[in-house]
Amino acid sequence: MVDPSLNVRNQPTAVLGGNLSHYGRCVTLYCPSSAVGSVAPSTAWDKISAETDSCRWTIVRLPVHSPTVYPVAFSIGSFDIHWYGIFVAVGFLAGLWTAGRRSLLYGLSPDKMAALSPWIIGGAIIGARTLYVVTYWDEDFAGKSFVEVFNIRQGGLVYYGGFIGAALSTFVYTSWKKLALWRVADAFAPSVALGHAFGRIGCLMTGCCYGKICELPWAIQFPKDHLTHPHAVHPTQIYESILNFALYLGLEFLYRKKQFDGQIFAIYLMAYAALRGFIEMFRSDYAHQQLTGPMTPGQLMGILIFGAGLGLYILRARSPKSVVATPSHDRSSQDHR
Repeated sequence: MVDPSLNVRNQPTAVLGGNLSHYGRCVTLYCPSSAVGSVAPSTAWDKISAETDSCRWTIVRLPVHSPTVYPVAFSIGSFDIHWYGIFVAVGFLAGLWTAGRRSLLYGLSPDKMAALSPWIIGGAIIGARTLYVVTYWDEDFAGKSFVEVFNIRQGGLVYYGGFIGAALSTFVYTSWKKLALWRVADAFAPSVALGHAFGRIGCLMTGCCYGKICELPWAIQFPKDHLTHPHAVHPTQIYESILNFALYLGLEFLYRKKQFDGQIFAIYLMAYAALRGFIEMFRSDYAHQQLTGPMTPGQLMGILIFGAGLGLYILRARSPKSVVATPSHDRSSQDHR
């Protein structure tokens, strides 16, 4: 599958320039006399056009999504269990368990927090899948059975979509049950980072969200069915997983010292937006048409998320109703409504 709108046909070497990084994730080069084949977008032009400078090339971008890499953990009969689903499930369980224990410190009912869990899981999955389908409809879903929209066992979830979906479902539930919204958000904020850390390991096993070519000692190489093969690339999934684990530990520490409801959630928004923007500089899985100048979709969304976090922090810090009491270790305590 080739997107003809992104083809660069019959262009001389001088026009195409010395680097292919701005043509997208991966391209195929054709010459009237020969087909060079697929190359990674950061491959230097002089390495692939040494044969002749007079040749006029056609550049065709390959499909936006790479084949999966070692996606199946094991099979039960004909049913495959994918690593992505396993790590996402572990992330949800770890996040919900730690949030439940943390909520006791500020008088949130464990039963009501447990009842909120299905709402968060459902909202996160629906939001993450919806944003993915909308973003990649032409590449992954156009012309295929509509059933493919619901197939998430092999990946296909966008974090920011899941975050928005979970936030909306939490707002609906806390309004219905008359729970303190920002207190609940604070209890879940560190756990979101923890769950996301596990989810990124699933991305690594699936082969998505991969990095740019590099020659650093810790660079990784995907198998031959991956678009980046045989090049070594930044392990961006590992970068983000480590940073999310660090963010989880930091928020866990701050939670016991928070001064007002909404503080920890606001800090999470700002911190994650910053770390995600940093990681995006090393990623190479975006198609050219998804970029806005040098900015990736993740960086653009991060600017909005950071602004929202900063605004929330300022507003909640100034609100007299947001001041919280000293943490309680009484497990029988209930919600402060």
